[in-house]
Amino acid sequence: MHPSEQITAPVPRYNPSKNTTLQSDQTPPATSPDSSKTFNETALALMREATAKLHPRRQLKTRTLLGKSPVKCGGKRRKKSCRSKGPLVQPIGQYKTCAVVANGGILLGSNCGADIDAKDYVMRINLPAIVGFEKDVGRRTNMTFVNTNVVNRMKECSDMKDRSRDPYPERLRSINNTVLVGNRVSQNALMAAARSNKLLLSFWGRKQDLRRNKVINPIASKIAGWKLHSRPSSGLATVLMTSTFCDHLYLYGFYPFPRDKHDRPIPYHYFPDDAVDEPIINRKKHHMDAEYRLYKDLHRRGVLRLQDGECET
Repeated sequence: MHPSEQITAPVPRYNPSKNTTLQSDQTPPATSPDSSKTFNETALALMREATAKLHPRRQLKTRTLLGKSPVKCGGKRRKKSCRSKGPLVQPIGQYKTCAVVANGGILLGSNCGADIDAKDYVMRINLPAIVGFEKDVGRRTNMTFVNTNVVNRMKECSDMKDRSRDPYPERLRSINNTVLVGNRVSQNALMAAARSNKLLLSFWGRKQDLRRNKVINPIASKIAGWKLHSRPSSGLATVLMTSTFCDHLYLYGFYPFPRDKHDRPIPYHYFPDDAVDEPIINRKKHHMDAEYRLYKDLHRRGVLRLQDGECET
C-alpha cells in the first residue's frame, strides 16, 4: 500500500462538547476543515509512520478518573473518586483537524481563538490561563499535556496562605471534564487538586515522563533530517503524539523569540507567570529555536500548519 493510501479512509468525526498566519513564504489560508488542500498527504503518512509508537494507546497505559465522580462504578455510586481503566475513560479517536496550542506570547493580539475552537480536537500544554484570553487562545480544551515541573509549581502555589495568588484552581476549572496527560509521579498531586476543586478529570499517564525516554529525540531527528540534542520540550512531545491521531495538525503559540517579526517585544508566555519565585523561563534546558526550525520545515513540507502571526478574522 502506498503511504498516502493509509490515511484516506473515512474516520469518525469528533462532536465538540459544550465544555468548554504564518508570516512566511508559505502563508496558509484561514484554517477550516476544508483547508486540507494545504497538506501533503504523502508527507503526512510518512510523519505518522515515524511517530506511530507515540500513540496514546501505546504510551499512556495508566487511565483513571481524578476527583469527585458523579458516575457509577461497580453498580454503586461512590462518594470518593472513581477509578477505572475501562469505558469510563473516553478512548482517543481519529480526528480530522487538531489544534496544539502552546503558550508563547505571540498569541497576544492574535485573534486566533475562534480558529482554535473550530478544530475537532484541542490540545494544550502545562495548565495555561484561558479565562481572559479567549479571543486569542480559544475556550475549548480536550487534552492537556502536563510536565512534572508545572505540577510542582502548582503544589507550591496551593500552600500559599493568600489563596488569591494561586492561579491554578481557575486554570483547572477551565479544563474540567477533559483529559490530563502526565507521569505517575504527578498523579497524586493532580488527584488532590481535582478533589479540592471538586473537578472531574481523566488522567492518562506512563511511569516515566514521556520526554525522558529515548524515543522523542530519535523520532524528531528522523523527521527533521538532522539531530536534535537537547531535552525535548513538552510542546514537541505533544506535537509528535498528536500527529498519531490527527489528520491535519495546526500549531499556535509556538514562537520562542523575545521579539516578533515586526521587532516588537513579546513576553515569553501570553499569560503572567504564577506566584512561584523561580521564573518559568529555562532556555538552557531546551533548544526551542531548533524545535521552531523543525515546525517551520514541517509547515513547508505540508505536514502541519504553523501559525505564528495573527489569524484572519
